[in-house]
Amino acid sequence: LKTWIPMHDSFLDSMLWGDGRGYALDTLGCPDCEAPGQSGTIHCEECFGGALLCPFMSLYIPLALLILTPYEVWNGRSFNNTSLKDLSLIIQLSHPNALCPNPKAGPTLFVIFHTNGLHALNVCFCDCTQAVPLYQQLLCSHWFPATVLQPQTCVTFQLLHHFHLQTLQSNISAYHFYEALIQETDNTGLTP
Repeated sequence: LKTWIPMHDSFLDSMLWGDGRGYALDTLGCPDCEAPGQSGTIHCEECFGGALLCPFMSLYIPLALLILTPYEVWNGRSFNNTSLKDLSLIIQLSHPNALCPNPKAGPTLFVIFHTNGLHALNVCFCDCTQAVPLYQQLLCSHWFPATVLQPQTCVTFQLLHHFHLQTLQSNISAYHFYEALIQETDNTGLTP
């Protein structure tokens, strides 16, 4: 907490930045259909990084639903649970719709908590000369880091909102909410 207190203004700025136009502030066209002169005006809260799309958007699958969806792999006899980390997907932060020219690999064990459980991911941070701190890159992606120094665990803003509503309506404790997330991830109890 002592480490976080001097950075609380930066946290607030990053969270409010996501409520505005975010990365699309300087975008001249729609990032979805690439129509020139069409500025994004529709905000998808489920999309990774809060994409802005134009009113003429095509059908698309929100990236957050792809990233934070439980996956199963066929082993020849049955489906086994897997993660996008195991499937070698890498999530690049701070460069929407583009590759970072100077990516920095995140921790080998990066975990994100979402409304449908825990997810292991491979994450690359932006290490460009004008890159913002790691925690700000996560906040701009609507992921709240557990620590400001070398973050390796995050909670999605959607989960924080869900927890807030649950505590107001049902007085659920953080411990019981966490245990429910564990059960949501793997209800068999076989995976620690």
